[in-house]
Amino acid sequence: MQTMTLRPLAMVLCAALLAACGGGGGGGASPATPGSPEGPPPVRFAYVANTGDDTVSVLALDPATGVLRHQGYVHVGVGAWPRQVVLHPTRPLAFVVNQDAGAISSYALDDVSGAPTPIGSPVDTGGDPIAAAVHPSGQFVYAVTDEEVILAFRVDASGALEPLGTPLATGPGAASVVVHPSGRFAYTTNSSGNTLSAFAIDPSTGALASAGTFGTPSGNLAAMAIDPEGRLAAVTNGGAQSVTFFEIDQTTGALTEVTTILGPSRTSGVAIHPSGRFVYVGNPTTDAVAAFEVDLSAGTVSPIDADPVAPGVQGFPAGTEPLDLAVDPTGLALYVTDLNDWSITAYAIDPASGALTSLG
Repeated sequence: MQTMTLRPLAMVLCAALLAACGGGGGGGASPATPGSPEGPPPVRFAYVANTGDDTVSVLALDPATGVLRHQGYVHVGVGAWPRQVVLHPTRPLAFVVNQDAGAISSYALDDVSGAPTPIGSPVDTGGDPIAAAVHPSGQFVYAVTDEEVILAFRVDASGALEPLGTPLATGPGAASVVVHPSGRFAYTTNSSGNTLSAFAIDPSTGALASAGTFGTPSGNLAAMAIDPEGRLAAVTNGGAQSVTFFEIDQTTGALTEVTTILGPSRTSGVAIHPSGRFVYVGNPTTDAVAAFEVDLSAGTVSPIDADPVAPGVQGFPAGTEPLDLAVDPTGLALYVTDLNDWSITAYAIDPASGALTSLG
């Protein structure tokens, strides 16, 4: 597998992937599109929050192979404890969740190098922010804090964030937030309450309204991912060593459990392939990634065995204590942050079977 050592620090909440910075970022021309006669496929970039030294790493992603190349760092402020990077869906903008600074920073991303440049001053979040998500329209950003609330922000013309409305309560121990691809719903995982909180989103104003709470059969919810069509959600239950799969009602946003699968290890991050067929889950205790194939029409979830010859279902080896995962938007590769060896491991994804093959 490709393993990239960044620095002797802990990395939290893996690379967000930018599929070519559009015009209006760093002033350069937009890159040529893949396969166009004007030039080779555009370079894409990944960004990793490094809590240990208050930096964000910039990585170039080869669009043909999925291999990563280190591009440098940007410092986000002494003691900021950057926890997550999320990207704007259409503009070259990044938002960094700085937990100990109690703020979210906005950055413009250079079209050519991917380098981030600060935009204005960070926006205050009251309590310590834990996670954030960008609305599919790019107009709004949502964040959860240690005060167990969800906040809404408007993205202004410059890329800076403006507070929007009043905070709403989540469940106990809000740990992550995701927005449904339709832009109509947001969900938070609540690690202490073993629940998921749902919120309706006004598409014109971005305002939130509570839309119910859904329980899970297991505890210590860690992360949630939704497939691009908005039909499937996967939630990791860290302390219970399991992952729960839900079908999402497209009209109401309600969650209906499909199944919960127990594993050999506590679970951490989760990522869903753009096809919606494959789900990948970090298993920090066994230093592996568990893979699953999902068929919602049949209501089945099947493990993908990394080693069919060995007894039982085997996970794919993934460094030391895999924490968070991200799939390239094209479905080419999977990237995994490894907490204890301060690195990223990368894998090619078989589009037919979902199996992982090491890169490098």
